[in-house]
Amino acid sequence: MHVLEQMVKQLIDTSGNKQVSAGNGIVDDGTTQYNINTFVNQTNVDNRQSTINVFVAPFGCENRAYISDAFLTQCLKDKGRGIVELAKAVHFHNNHPENQNIRASKSDALKHKGVSIYERGSWRLSDRDTVLRKVFDNNYDMLDYHMGNNEDKLREQFGSALFNKIEAWFDNMRNYDINSEEYKKCLRDLTWMVINETSRFCPTRAAKKLSI
Repeated sequence: MHVLEQMVKQLIDTSGNKQVSAGNGIVDDGTTQYNINTFVNQTNVDNRQSTINVFVAPFGCENRAYISDAFLTQCLKDKGRGIVELAKAVHFHNNHPENQNIRASKSDALKHKGVSIYERGSWRLSDRDTVLRKVFDNNYDMLDYHMGNNEDKLREQFGSALFNKIEAWFDNMRNYDINSEEYKKCLRDLTWMVINETSRFCPTRAAKKLSI
C-alpha cells in the first residue's frame, strides 16, 4: 500500500465506524473522498479536523539524505543501469513521497515526448528529453562524487581492474555525446522507469494521457 494511502487510512480508521475502501488513488470513508495523489489530505476524526501535509520537493531539489554509501557503491558497479536505479530510488521510494516530483503516462512519454514535473507549486508538462537529461546529470554527479571521495576504498573493494573500468566509463560519460548508443540507452531506460513507476504509484494517470 502506498505510504500516503496508509497515512490517510490510519486517520480514517481511528474514527470508529467508517468503512475504508482504497483504489485508484482514492480513499472513501463513506461521506467524503480523499485523493491521495494530492499533497494536502484532510479527514474528520471525532469531530476534529486532521490534516496530512506532504511537502513535495520541486524537481531538482530532492531529499537524498537516505541514500546509503553501500547503495551508491552498487550503483557505481552497475554503471548505466546504476544511474537508472539511483534515479528510481530518489524519485519513487515508497517511504519518500516528497521526492515523487516526476511522472509520465506511456502516451505522453512515448507518443508526445513529454513528462510532468512538479515545480513552482504545480505540475507542468515538459519536454521528455530535457527533463531526463537533467535526471541523468543529477544522478551521474552524485555517483561521480561518491567515487571521487572514496577512491582508495572502492579500488580496494572492487580491485584495480574493475575500478579502472568503472572510472573509465564515468570519465567517458562526463563528456557524453547525446547521439551515442550508450547515452541513448540510458535515456530509454530512464523513460521506461518513469512510466512503470508512474503506473505503480498513480495508476489512473498512467492509463491515459496526463492533463495537468
